[in-house]
Amino acid sequence: MGFGRFLFAVTVICLNPALLHAQDDPGTTDLNEGLSIAASKDYPHAILFFQKAASEGNAAAEYNLGVVYEKGLGVAQDFQQAMDWYQKAAGQKFIAAEYNIGCLYQNGEGVTQDYKRALDWFLKGAGQGDPDADNSVGYFYDAGLGVAQDFQQAMKWYLLAVSDSEAWENSDPNHPKALRGKVQAEYNLGALYDKGHGVAQSDPQALTWYQKSAEAGDDGAQCMVGNFLEAGRGIAQNDGEALKWYLKAAAQGNAEAENNIGDFYENGMGTAKDYQQAMKWYLMAAKAGSLVAKIGVGDLYEKGQGVPQNNAEAMKWYEEAAQGLMGSSDDADRIVQQRIADLKKVMGN
Repeated sequence: MGFGRFLFAVTVICLNPALLHAQDDPGTTDLNEGLSIAASKDYPHAILFFQKAASEGNAAAEYNLGVVYEKGLGVAQDFQQAMDWYQKAAGQKFIAAEYNIGCLYQNGEGVTQDYKRALDWFLKGAGQGDPDADNSVGYFYDAGLGVAQDFQQAMKWYLLAVSDSEAWENSDPNHPKALRGKVQAEYNLGALYDKGHGVAQSDPQALTWYQKSAEAGDDGAQCMVGNFLEAGRGIAQNDGEALKWYLKAAAQGNAEAENNIGDFYENGMGTAKDYQQAMKWYLMAAKAGSLVAKIGVGDLYEKGQGVPQNNAEAMKWYEEAAQGLMGSSDDADRIVQQRIADLKKVMGN
């Protein structure tokens, strides 16, 4: 019997900055030449054009110089330089730069981590059509970062992020903001209904929002849809469909989904029982850092299922899991400690 599974429930907020175009501002010709060159990954050459456009006061060029320094594209990564360029662009009310400044404060990159200042910067773009900023403000209220925790405020901002993303979809479907903030906000709305935070708990409503995010490609949401199908929460129980969603999430490297697939193969849920496949998926998840998957690997070694029986190898995996779980209140810590104690008796230690 597999050890079991846990839910993927991390809310991702700060997105990788992307190079942006400008319309008819001074320096636009040089900016667009730089962007064309950057598309071929020749960042040192592109930077020369960004610098020329920035010298003419082009806010998008200033923003893009911030991006190349933040991500280390064609230059040594330098968060302070990135902050300087974002500040210049933000001085011209360039919303994407305001958002990225918020991310730097949130992550403590180039500046002392400061959630209050991060929130202040996110609020500059929030409510002005920037779904990324809307979603980040929602998350700060959700988690109580730099502001008193307020789930109803979180709900308000997440819904605005979805609305603003849909507005981008209608005007420019290929723009990153047409999907990015929406997908995260949809996941976060699902989590609020799932936990009953700021709203009556509702499995059907949670599933609806998770499905929207999952269908747009979010691996965490895909894993949650699989979990709801497996448990029959808000939908008819269906292991076969659950496995399909776990496979979608696993294709994006989601360790929780990889562990769940291992459990499905071990126990013949939604598929034929296959211990070798179970071991394959547990190992993938374990190497990605899943502690419960390490217990699953140890369990198969102890039982000799899918691999030759090997108590020493089982003990190694159990102890790795125990080290990561040490001091946690998770049931997994108690269970793996019991596994270790029982196996030591068998091994005569």
